[in-house]
Amino acid sequence: MVIRHNKRKYYMAPAWLVLAFMATVVMLVAMPCRANKVKHSPIDEKQQALLQVQEYIAKADRYESRFSYDAMLKCSQDGYKLATLRENRLRLLRNIGYAAFMLGKYEIFDKVYLEFVYILRREPVVDSAYDADSVYTEHEP
Repeated sequence: MVIRHNKRKYYMAPAWLVLAFMATVVMLVAMPCRANKVKHSPIDEKQQALLQVQEYIAKADRYESRFSYDAMLKCSQDGYKLATLRENRLRLLRNIGYAAFMLGKYEIFDKVYLEFVYILRREPVVDSAYDADSVYTEHEP
């Protein structure tokens, strides 16, 4: 276990000690590099954004039940900036419109109403499990 020098004045150590030292150096050098290479996948970011939007919707609903329309309007507007799903955008637009109407901010209400109708007309709901033709035809036994 003692490190000593040979006749030529070179220090000699057991092989296991040299290998352990080299492994330690490699690990210490490689760890920060691995930490920098770890990135969040886009799926994680999308899920995080969806969770944040759901939190904004829940906060807006709580503010609505407390009749705090200023906070409801602000919270819904912040959530709408992050919303990507049609249902979430429509829900947040409804909250913005309701809060703006209750506060007497009719210019905001008008803009939100137009956006709401535009989203409804532009993005139709398509459900593959629902057959629209079967509703209008009568089935004979």
